[in-house]
This record gives sequence, C-alpha cells and structure tokens, in this order.
Amino acid sequence: MNTKILAVDDDESSLENIGLSLKSKKYDFDLADGYKEAVNLLTAKKYDILISDLKLPYKSGLDIIKFAMKNNSAKSTVLITGYSDEPQIVKALKLGVDDILKKPYDDNELHSIIKKLKKQQNLEEENLRLKEKLKKENEVLRSHVFGEDDEYKIIGTHPSLIKALKKCERVAQISINCMLIGESGTGKELLARYIHRVGKRNKKPFIPINCAELSPSLFESELFGYRKGSFTNATESKAGLLEVADGGILFLDEITEIPLSLQAKLLRVVETKKVRRIGESGYKNIDIQIISATNKTKDEIDTAEFLRNDLFHRLSTVLVSLPPLRERGKDIDLLMKHYLKLFSKQFNVEYNPFPKEIKKKIATSEWHGNVRQLTNFVKNWLLFGHFSDEAEINSWINNGVPRTENNEYIYMFNKGTISEIEDAKIWLIKKILKNYNNNKAQAARHLGMTYPGFHKLLKNIQKREDGS
Repeated sequence: MNTKILAVDDDESSLENIGLSLKSKKYDFDLADGYKEAVNLLTAKKYDILISDLKLPYKSGLDIIKFAMKNNSAKSTVLITGYSDEPQIVKALKLGVDDILKKPYDDNELHSIIKKLKKQQNLEEENLRLKEKLKKENEVLRSHVFGEDDEYKIIGTHPSLIKALKKCERVAQISINCMLIGESGTGKELLARYIHRVGKRNKKPFIPINCAELSPSLFESELFGYRKGSFTNATESKAGLLEVADGGILFLDEITEIPLSLQAKLLRVVETKKVRRIGESGYKNIDIQIISATNKTKDEIDTAEFLRNDLFHRLSTVLVSLPPLRERGKDIDLLMKHYLKLFSKQFNVEYNPFPKEIKKKIATSEWHGNVRQLTNFVKNWLLFGHFSDEAEINSWINNGVPRTENNEYIYMFNKGTISEIEDAKIWLIKKILKNYNNNKAQAARHLGMTYPGFHKLLKNIQKREDGS
C-alpha cells in the first residue's frame, strides 16, 4: 500500500521542490501552502506522514501538527526548521513530533526519514495486530474451554462412522477444506475438532463460529474485524476471527445460515487467502483451513440455493457425511456407558448402570434423536435415577420425529432446530397429497406450485427418505 503524505510550506518554490521529490518516489501525496488548507485536508483525509515547515503565516507548523495529533489525522509527523530555532525544536520534541528535518536538507535526507518512519509504522501496526489477535484469541478460548478427552471423544465402531473418521484423518493430513453433512446432534463439531486434533494444524487455533447465531452486521465485524472509527461504537481496532484463525482451522457451523449478501465476501477470502478489516484499505495474507457444517443434504443445498454454487464448491472440496444415531446400532450402548461415566464425574454423583429392560427397550427400538438427545437422556437418568413409566422412555426414543396415531402424522417439534422446518414441510406435503388421494396436480395447485416444481420437490423428499 502506497505511503500517504501531506507536505505543508508557504514558500511556493520549496513546496514545489518537495512535491517533485515525493513524486520521484511515487508517493501518494498532497501539498498545502498554509494552516487553513492543511487543516481542511487533515479533516477530510488520513495520512501516514505529515511534513510541515515551522514558520508559516498566522499559525505555525506546530499548530498544524497539534491539530493532526488531536484528530488522529497523521500517524507520524516531521517538522522542517532551521538550526536557529532550538527552542522550537525542544518544544516540538516535547509535543511528540517524530522527527526534525533541518534546513538546508537534500532529497536523500527527506526520503531517509520517510523510509524510517514508515518502517516504524509497519512494526507498530504488526505488533498492534498481534496484540488484537491475541486478545480475540483469548476471548474465543475462554468461551470454548474443553478437555482433551472425555466429552470430545468420538465413540463408536459402526462402519459408516469409521469411514467418516478415516476420511477426516486424510483431510487433516493434507489440510484441505471440507464440509460435514449430518442431522442436528450427530456430532459435526466433534468431528471438526477431531480433524484439528489429528492434523498438522493442531498447535494452531481452532476457531468455531455458529453462523446461525450472528446477525449480518455482527457476522461481518466478527469475521473480518474492523479499524477504530470505521463505524459508530468502533472505539478501538479489533482483529476478526479470520485473522485469529491464521495458521489454524476456522469451523463454520450452520454454513447455510450465512446471508447471501456476505457469501461473496467470504468467497473472496477463500479464493485469495487475503482478509481486509472493515474501514481499512490494505489486505492481510492468511493461511486457514475451513471446515464447514450443515444439517442440510447436498440436494437441499442445491435446490434451495442456501449457498452460492461457487462458494459451495470451494468449501466442499471433500464432503463427509455423518450417519444419524439410529443407523449406528450397538454404538448407542457404548455411548450410554461413556456418558454415564463422564457426567458422573462432572456432576460429582455416583451412578447406577441402566437396567437390562431399558437397554433392551432401546436396543429393540429405533432411536430417533441423535447424540445430543442421548446425552440428555443419560443426564436425566444420572440425576433422577429412574423414568416414571414406559411412556416416558418412549418419548425419549421418539424425540423430535414423526410417529403415527390413527393413521395421521403427528410431530413432536421440540428440538428447537432449523431442521424441523424441513420435517414440517414434508409432513404438510404428505398431508395435502393424502387429502387429494395422491393426485399430484391437485396437490400442487393447492400449495400454489407448478406441477414440475412440485414433482421435483417430491423427488428430493424421496431421496432424503431413501438416504441417497
């Protein structure tokens, strides 16, 4: 980025010579012939270096420097003066002027001072960035403290889970972007942390972001960071999470919740590996591996256009599917044993193993929740020691999924997740189809859809239910 300089001198010949000298080095510069013009420029722009002659009509160069310091309009200041102005030089140094250029001077002296000040600025800015990055990193670490083992272990022996783990091990070794696909509660963040733990970035930060929790404005400032004064309430500069993740892994959970208006900015970062804070003009190189996650299927992403097509392909170089818990058979028993031990330590209570009748009931039923629901099931058993009756156990087994009663679909929408919207949509479509004796044309008209669009929707539902 080119150095921006403002030079001030009331002597037309001297000002012209400074301008020619700055132009020879291709600096981005403005010239002012006195206090008023200088103040106008300092009000409208920000400069890297202010160079001002001491003696000016009406007000001195020190007055201009004071204005620049007060308004944060110049990062560094240089005062041009003669050898006879020793008292003013002392005054300037007390004020905090960065350097003194004594007359007569040549171009080499001028450029040497500019080069030295710009080098100092670069060092200071890099140190400030590191401090801001460390501050943000500490904030993230405090909000995501976790143990090395136990709760973040991945438990299971089912072939589909082992296949996903092996795929993730390869992703970790080559440090490539990947997308994790699975129902809510299947353990996508655990798998992302597994990639971090076994990969070559394990000594660098793991930065998780739940995209569904951030508003568009907050998402942009959190992800990219901002410069002090770039917007209201930006009272200090702040590193974004992209900078904090430099060298490590950025985990974007619920990736399909990123507003389309911001997806182009994220795509630019992925393509260029450069990030720019809000309010800044310069870019910073970053090296990050992005792991994203969604509870949508690939077909849902394609048909509903949750993600830009180019961004989807950049983030899903490798796709990893996590199986729902109901497909993992004996893994449920392993998980129940593991979480009993884990939560008994956390709650500091003794535990009783699950009775054979409960284990048998779960083993012979289709567990419809996922790992998150199972952990709640175990916590309730651990804290209260029993379930009141078989109906209560059945409610856990059927948590959040359809069951039939009098040949009608009844949903227990109590998971509190976005995926329930898709469940409700499927229930509604099937109900309308049944009302019209499976007449697709009439059902499409009832729903206000074209027949081809409705037919395509049915095909996607069938694919989802078939698990393909």
